[in-house]
Amino acid sequence: MPLVGFQPITIFKMQAISLLCQFWMLTELVKHTRPLEPVMNTPSHHATNPQYIDRILAGTLIIWDRWFGSFEPE
Repeated sequence: MPLVGFQPITIFKMQAISLLCQFWMLTELVKHTRPLEPVMNTPSHHATNPQYIDRILAGTLIIWDRWFGSFEPE
């Protein structure tokens, strides 16, 4: 990313934000976030049930899973 013009501090900030988002999505402390579920991955989209394995592959925005057909509704 620095080769295309992004400042290193900007890259580190985005990595920190991404890490916080990933922690929030994978924690069991949060069950549902109804207003965000249509566009973002949320804790309720992650599961260990066989029907959800290899589904919901996008990191933050669930739009990508809907677009590429890997979205599995609850």
